[in-house]
Amino acid sequence: MLALIGAILITSGCMNGGDGEASTEAISINQFELSPNPAPGAQSTSMQMQLENVGDAEATDVAANVFGPTIGDDDRTWTAEDGTVMTFNNLQSSTDTQPAIPQQSSLTFTTPDLESGRNLPYDFNAQIFYGYETSSSTNLQVMSQERYQETGATQQSTSVSNSDGPIQLEVQGSTPIVFQQEQGARTEDLCITVRNAGTGSPFYPDAMPAESSSDIEDQEENRVQVEIENVGNIVFLAEDDDEISTGDGVQADVEIIGNEGFHCFNMEATGLGDVTQLEQTANIEIETRYGYREETSTSVTVEGRGTGSTGSSGSSSDDGSDDDSEDGPGAPPTPGDE
Repeated sequence: MLALIGAILITSGCMNGGDGEASTEAISINQFELSPNPAPGAQSTSMQMQLENVGDAEATDVAANVFGPTIGDDDRTWTAEDGTVMTFNNLQSSTDTQPAIPQQSSLTFTTPDLESGRNLPYDFNAQIFYGYETSSSTNLQVMSQERYQETGATQQSTSVSNSDGPIQLEVQGSTPIVFQQEQGARTEDLCITVRNAGTGSPFYPDAMPAESSSDIEDQEENRVQVEIENVGNIVFLAEDDDEISTGDGVQADVEIIGNEGFHCFNMEATGLGDVTQLEQTANIEIETRYGYREETSTSVTVEGRGTGSTGSSGSSSDDGSDDDSEDGPGAPPTPGDE
């Protein structure tokens, strides 16, 4: 009689998508620029941004917050005519019948009033916020010991298929799960690694909608929500403090440290006596929900045209100096004036 086999092995899975390696990009920044560039001083300029959803899920509450140079209300700073936040609402991903449709948003600024002949470069940054989710699936076999011996099956490391998105999952484990008929039930740990494979940073989905980093609490940074679903006679049990039972399975909050988070779900295979001579393959579905923040930048040069700047710089015209009299600025007081 073979020894009972089925302990979960710590072996990394693959981040394969349905048609190969999953893309880690969700939002493509097709355009971020100011026009005209160079821009004349003390004039209106338009900032344009175009975003496209290139992942597999809907991007919700998409917004971009612009910052960088000093933005104020005087002629020596940039003036925002309609705020510093661009909104895009929700961005749909492509389907089999329709491509993703890029969305455009714009802001209007008044450039600083620079002295004539003075040209200055300015760098603008934008933080882009959106809600997203990654769908993952993995197959686990449940097999009786009798069937396991009969087929000569061997233990294989599990793999996972991920949808496109910046958060990707790996599954550590082995399959099949082998049981003896008299057991009736079998409990194992199914462990996952949550990896931030994108260029930005995730945050807890409840912080959405977010329009700036100040909208995200410290405890919400680098946290995602993972839900694993029951299927057939494979049931997941909520046993940790950070887990809750849902109607379909178990949901857990996972903290990501150094672009990687780790969590083990308690999995129970029940009713095993009913499949004594059989083997079953369970397709385990895992949904990871999160907010995501990434950053981009652009630059523009402002050319001084001297409109209103000459007087503020303290210089005076030749005509003004020729008209100075002894009583002008700097002349000694005339007797009797004191």
